[in-house]
Amino acid sequence: MTKEIFNPFVGRAPMCMPQCILERQDVLNLTINPLAQLPLKARGEDVHVTDLLHVLVFAAASKISVHQACQDLGGAPTSQTIWGELAAQLHDLDQLEATLHVLWARLIPKSLGKRGRRVAVDLIELPYHGGVAEEHQQELCRGKAKPGTTHFFTYATADAVVGSNRYTLALCRVKAKMTRDQVLERLFGYLDRLGIKVSVWLLDRGFYSVKVIRTLIDRQQPFIMPAVKRGTSPTQPGGATGTYVMAQWSGSAWTSYTLSSAKEGQVSFDLAVVGHNLKGRWGKHQREAWLYATWGLKHRPLSGIRQVYRRRFGIEASYRQVHQAKIKTSSRNPVLRLLCVGVALVLRNVWVWLHAEVIAQPRRGGRHLQAAAMRLSRMLVWLVVEVAQHYRLLRGIEVYRDLYEVAHEFGITFNY
Repeated sequence: MTKEIFNPFVGRAPMCMPQCILERQDVLNLTINPLAQLPLKARGEDVHVTDLLHVLVFAAASKISVHQACQDLGGAPTSQTIWGELAAQLHDLDQLEATLHVLWARLIPKSLGKRGRRVAVDLIELPYHGGVAEEHQQELCRGKAKPGTTHFFTYATADAVVGSNRYTLALCRVKAKMTRDQVLERLFGYLDRLGIKVSVWLLDRGFYSVKVIRTLIDRQQPFIMPAVKRGTSPTQPGGATGTYVMAQWSGSAWTSYTLSSAKEGQVSFDLAVVGHNLKGRWGKHQREAWLYATWGLKHRPLSGIRQVYRRRFGIEASYRQVHQAKIKTSSRNPVLRLLCVGVALVLRNVWVWLHAEVIAQPRRGGRHLQAAAMRLSRMLVWLVVEVAQHYRLLRGIEVYRDLYEVAHEFGITFNY
């Protein structure tokens, strides 16, 4: 429990001083609390639900595999027992995905639902090597070759962009034959259940298609996404066509554009052409035009369109943080892989929730975040230490020679 501390300034000056102490055990309890909502039961005397959750948190915070975590925690069940229990009880992918959203809903700051928020959508692609059971073939997506493979477990996330902060609101699995508009529909459904209002969607250029744009316009959802250059380039005979024409403009302007597809038809939207000077970036000094497909934002200044979209880039930092707390696994089971991603997002959302609701300093005009008070790396260390204290952490291993004798032969002495 957080403990109250004495504040000598209370009643003497209008200063807002810290009132409580946040301890490591508090953070572990807060992390375990949402994870306890997973549909897990103790099916024997050898392993309890708390064992499963503690091992998952330890492996995620340490960024190691469950097998290694069980070896480091001398009093924990074996990794075969842990994975066996999880695979037997969490066998429904759709149910696990829905349950994870229930966990995240408990960790969303209350202020997020009060007014419309900018929501950034992007994809997490986790490289996969190996085969998958026939019933799970649709869970693998193909893409450009990365780390020696073209197969990925892919997940789409929706993050609220609030200033410099990112709050993960929803996640959905991207199956092999899912189109981008179907992915958006899944995310729409999750945000509707949370009661989150979206003022503008910030989408990656991978969503630039007739179906996606038509879906957003039909739902009256304002959006910004980079427009892909299509048509013939200026270097080709006959000159530039399509969006390449607007890309040659030196100034900024609003214009209308119709995107056509042989399979999907046509859709018209507002195209924001934002001119800017490169100023030596990438070794270039000329003026360049950036193209943004938009809808519902034409009344805004063009320079503001670019600035709003730049806020989306912070989502890359949130992905790096997710990988800081992701369990390593080579499992072929998509359920266990989704669980690893879900636990990582829970740990990050706990960290975000603590900063928003507990660590932030109250003040007029909004709370002041204390980013340096607890970095994500510190919270992960706290979780490792607390779980290690709960079990008999492995203190030594069997070896074939005495360290002190070998060190003496090398001229190494110990002064403690």
